Amino acid sequence: MHDQRNLTQDDVLRAQIAMANRLIAEQSATIARAHSVIERAMETLRGEGPTRPGASDGGGDRAAEYSARCQP
Repeated sequence: MHDQRNLTQDDVLRAQIAMANRLIAEQSATIARAHSVIERAMETLRGEGPTRPGASDGGGDRAAEYSARCQP
């Protein structure tokens, strides 16, 4: 019975770690998207970047790539 309890506790801990990893990956992707938005806004303010919505530099793609790298 003791071994069964340890296995169950291990499974719970593994599930908690997996959930934490998913949350971290989501937060990292959100931060990467926000970073891209801030970069584009700063470029626009300096007159260096696109001035119309939708004419981005692919920041969303960078966020997706960053998120994919963070997956366990």
